[in-house]
Amino acid sequence: MKPLNWSILLLSIVLFLSGCGNESMKNQEMTKGKINKMQIEPLKGPISKQDQDFIQAVLKSAASAEEMMGELEAALQEMEAHDEWHEASEMMEEAKKDILFLWNKMHNEYQPDHPELMKLKEYYEGILLRYRQGMSLEMEGMESGDTPKMKEGYETTGQAITDLRELAEQLAIVFQSR
Repeated sequence: MKPLNWSILLLSIVLFLSGCGNESMKNQEMTKGKINKMQIEPLKGPISKQDQDFIQAVLKSAASAEEMMGELEAALQEMEAHDEWHEASEMMEEAKKDILFLWNKMHNEYQPDHPELMKLKEYYEGILLRYRQGMSLEMEGMESGDTPKMKEGYETTGQAITDLRELAEQLAIVFQSR
């Protein structure tokens, strides 16, 4: 194959894996502006095996995302002190890929039966997308010297981290006993 054909094939695969179809439009819309906080309540009645698997997956995924975000923040603060922009941007790109992996896994592998769990899934996916969007804005601002864009990205990322922490706390309280 010619190099151009490989590029087109690779781009097609990336777009497919990143969920760029109509199905993800709801999540893409959630990244614009602020999302209303979600209050998680215990589910009533029996829970299907599929829903139990989803609950365990979202607990694990949220903990993983929270750890990843915390480690990145600590590393970025250290790099900022030493003015290591190139290393920081590489770490941010890698973190964006890791967050996309978590989003893809949640989006494609889990389809909860319970309507409240479906709302939870969409909310969690929205947090992950906002985090990625914030990091992209932050990086664009750093590269172009656009301070307002960088600040907007930093605030978006910070809000996503706060929302994830609050969600993780609620998940632990409501679902750890299951």
